[in-house]
Amino acid sequence: MAFENLPIQQTSSPLQVPGINPEPIKAHYEPGEVTALFEEQVAKAKNALDSIVSLPKEKQAGALLAFETALSELSDAVNPLYFTSYVYPDAGVAAEGTACEEKHGRFLVDVFTRKDIYDIIRQNPPAAADERRLYDKTVEAFEKNGLDLPPEKLNKVRELKKKLAGLESKFGANLNLDSTTIAFSAAELEGAPQDFLGRLKKSDDGKFVLTMKYPDYEPVMLNVKSGDTRRRMRLAFLNRGAPAENTKLLEEAIATRQEIAQLSGFGSWADYRTSTRLAKDAAHVAAFIANLKPAIIKKSRENISALLEFKRSLEPNASAVEVWDVAYLENQLKKQKYALDDELVREYFPLESVISGLFSIFSTVFGVRFEQVANARTWHPDAQLYRIAEPASGKSLAYVYFDLFPRKGKFGHEAMVTLVCGRKAESGYVAPVVAIVANKNPAAGGKPPLLSHGEVVALFHEFGHALNTTLTSVPYASLSGSNVAWDFVETPSQTLENWPYAAQVIDILSCHYKDNSKMPQGLRDKIVALRDLNLGYSYSVLLAFSQTDLELHTAKGAVDMVTVADSAFLDFTGMKKQEGTNFLATFGHIMGGYDAGYYCYAWSQVFAYDCFAQFEKEGLLNAATGARYRKWVLEQGDMQDGDRLLEGFLGRPASPEALYKRLGITVGSG
Repeated sequence: MAFENLPIQQTSSPLQVPGINPEPIKAHYEPGEVTALFEEQVAKAKNALDSIVSLPKEKQAGALLAFETALSELSDAVNPLYFTSYVYPDAGVAAEGTACEEKHGRFLVDVFTRKDIYDIIRQNPPAAADERRLYDKTVEAFEKNGLDLPPEKLNKVRELKKKLAGLESKFGANLNLDSTTIAFSAAELEGAPQDFLGRLKKSDDGKFVLTMKYPDYEPVMLNVKSGDTRRRMRLAFLNRGAPAENTKLLEEAIATRQEIAQLSGFGSWADYRTSTRLAKDAAHVAAFIANLKPAIIKKSRENISALLEFKRSLEPNASAVEVWDVAYLENQLKKQKYALDDELVREYFPLESVISGLFSIFSTVFGVRFEQVANARTWHPDAQLYRIAEPASGKSLAYVYFDLFPRKGKFGHEAMVTLVCGRKAESGYVAPVVAIVANKNPAAGGKPPLLSHGEVVALFHEFGHALNTTLTSVPYASLSGSNVAWDFVETPSQTLENWPYAAQVIDILSCHYKDNSKMPQGLRDKIVALRDLNLGYSYSVLLAFSQTDLELHTAKGAVDMVTVADSAFLDFTGMKKQEGTNFLATFGHIMGGYDAGYYCYAWSQVFAYDCFAQFEKEGLLNAATGARYRKWVLEQGDMQDGDRLLEGFLGRPASPEALYKRLGITVGSG
């Protein structure tokens, strides 16, 4: 199908166009304002929740929806407040946001341990199917917080959960506020791209100063010839964010989680967390990892052997591949053996063209329109606002912020953040609002922001989360969008990751920054052909992290975290950890919602590759397939379990065969 890049439509004056909001969330705050607004909203929520308890008997059937509305309104009000801790340029305001996030976590513990509200809701089950799903999930949430426990255990769980919320918040804040830098001479950075060097600041003695943000870290690890420079860079990267304090916070969190699980009647925190997911218990997760392990280890060892052979062509006396070598050797192998230069690839992926192509593709696939909102009020000039609209009526469906460049104090990884959840309200359906936060290379050396192909894939990943959240049609915020089982939540993002590896999609996305030419067919085909280079090693790292997370959260009593992590990494990859690094102190996922859940990245790939195989069969730009996927996967939220939604889309139960084919493995083989 012929398909050309479409320009992003831009509204000329959103302040004068009905239905377009130039500030869907409040973007600017004075010192003290975040704290004051938070306290105001919490007080409002408390009043609404207290009024549920005072409902006369004949009106208590409305308690469930009143509870849902109170928490939905609170969430919509406070999510943007603590989002400031991730992106706001003023450190004082950002600190207020961090405090609010912790307070909100503690407040929700109080809410979901209120027996008076729980009893009223539990005693009034609704008849309607949609409300019954909300009822079941709400009661489940209460009981996961100990409401089916005796009072003394409930009180203990309440205090432990509040403590845990504080530990997790502090851990994440330490990473966000990291200001680690390292300086290298020009000789030490030999091989680094000139555009990269040209944008770096210099120290008084003329050395280049690098931060631990990805746009500084990755060019070094991919390109710099000196193994010692790469070693030092990786050492600094895996010691960012107050490692000593974060190690203690993680140790305390693991012990706290163990105690909560024990009080709640579970064998481990992993059992506690997975009991309401598709996996159901830790044993199923362990079996899933073990099932993949032999074939992945074999493939990983083959990858490392091939890299060692290549390393010897560069260093004849080389005896081993070190962990700081892997990315560099892979990149040099692409350039020298396959003539695939990532820096040349970047020239064909200017950020503006990629976003335009992204919108063009999925406006066709999912039947919506994307428009940039001109004159939008945002928290930083880098942040841009787009709206998602119905093509025919122009009605606004949702809003998406893109904040894609690094700066001091900003969240250092890549994520989609939900700011306002979609839901039905008296005024109509509440338009969801999300933000995609990333750290891409900014414009430099007279060139616009240019993306590597890997960065394009990552942007598609986060956009998958965004579409799952913004195209929802669920009436209840707690079940809408990406509020799904954690081992299903990555399915939409991982499904979309596959599009940028298709030749026709690369044709749509590519546009040379100088002359607007498309990527040459030969270069494009190499990207597609080399997609799986070193895949065995990459997947072995994923499983090593998943195994580490699982072991930490199935342990009984004190656990030697470092030994667990180092052993899993050696077992799966065959490589020793780098001495002096503190990986666990930087492992933000398991202190940011993925505790006993890192396996979800591998688990949901079963679903994602099966879904993408359906698009491959029927057409990557097939609007009919897209409409079916939108109906069953993107719109449904948690109104049904994920495996049922997949069966609706696929017409059959999901199968792991597409994943096995993608990995090039036969499960059960050694």
